Amino acid sequence: MRETIAGRCSPVPPAGRVGPDGRHRSVLLPETLALLTPLPDGIYVDATFGDGGHSQAILQRLGPHGRLVALDRDRTAFQRNAALLERHADQLIPIHTPFSRLKEVLAERGITAVQGVLFDLGVSSRQLDEPERGFSFQADGPLDMRMDHAEADPPPQADRLHAPTTSGATTAATLVNTLDR
Repeated sequence: MRETIAGRCSPVPPAGRVGPDGRHRSVLLPETLALLTPLPDGIYVDATFGDGGHSQAILQRLGPHGRLVALDRDRTAFQRNAALLERHADQLIPIHTPFSRLKEVLAERGITAVQGVLFDLGVSSRQLDEPERGFSFQADGPLDMRMDHAEADPPPQADRLHAPTTSGATTAATLVNTLDR
């Protein structure tokens, strides 16, 4: 959403994205929890950990034997949420991987059934708000668009469109400039 002021466009953040403390606020959290209905001893998956808002709410409903597997392709998601990871170290299983590997990741850990899975799909507000991430349409930045800037190798499900740069990373700029038209 944009607001025009005296002929200039300026970004206006959508309502609900940021709380009064300046931190990210999960959208549709009560509705998500109502549908997921976490059981105290259940095993749940947050396939898109992000800023940890949904995970924290699920963890608050789990008992001492409940578990939450949190996946994210972007390792900075886990770095930003170090306190949450430490506070729930006995219940929270953080895994740096794309959610496309969910079945494999659960099997590797001997988890054969879960009570619920949450996918909060799309680009995060953090990715849009930080121009250096390369997703912003409101500020200048590199045309990057990788979910994990530390990723230099193609993801496990890479397809024929992989066209590495000299650094080994596939960015949106690389694809735009090297794919056949």
